Amino acid sequence: MSVANSIVSSLLLFFLALPGRSSGYDCHWLGTAPICDYGSCPSGYEFMIKATSASDTQAFGEFGSSCLMSTSVERDGKLLCCSDNDAAKIKDQFNVCEWRGTAPVCGWQECRAGFTEVLRSGDVTVASKDGIFPTAAGFGLPCMQGYKTLCCKHSANPQWERSCEWAGRAPLCGRNDCPRFPPKVEFGRATGEENGQIADFGSSCMWGSKTLCCNPK
Repeated sequence: MSVANSIVSSLLLFFLALPGRSSGYDCHWLGTAPICDYGSCPSGYEFMIKATSASDTQAFGEFGSSCLMSTSVERDGKLLCCSDNDAAKIKDQFNVCEWRGTAPVCGWQECRAGFTEVLRSGDVTVASKDGIFPTAAGFGLPCMQGYKTLCCKHSANPQWERSCEWAGRAPLCGRNDCPRFPPKVEFGRATGEENGQIADFGSSCMWGSKTLCCNPK
């Protein structure tokens, strides 16, 4: 990365870290639509995934506008870059992840029993080989409509397993955000009571999903 790009990266990360713009983790989507190719993550940050579209999440922050889809072999996209410390926490949190949904009409897939929703994306172009995200080959073809859902199973005894709770009330759970006071971070969404390994889930949802909210510090 050039000196100019390094300075731009530092300024961008400083801006994203300001109140109101920060995510649950020290993670940021880098790249500007519609031509999103960014290069590489700045020093001190680990590359997690490259995608042309993704859902906004409290854990990873806002994706913003989608990128133009490219037909090249190494397709462009925004980079999800996480600080080295938080990248290690994320790997500790999950031990198995999978993408749910079939292209080209991916729809809006729910996770299977025992897995929680972490992220949704319409096209993953590159993924870190040692991260929680399955490889780009594991994602398969891009979606022409809808998103595929990244579903992960929590580790048996993650270090962050403290002060976790499921936000939402059955049977009509809707879509719930984690509380800001005291602040907790979204660690996934699920619909069934079989997802009570980390915290008591309660009754299953007939509509919508509950959100797993934790204090990772």
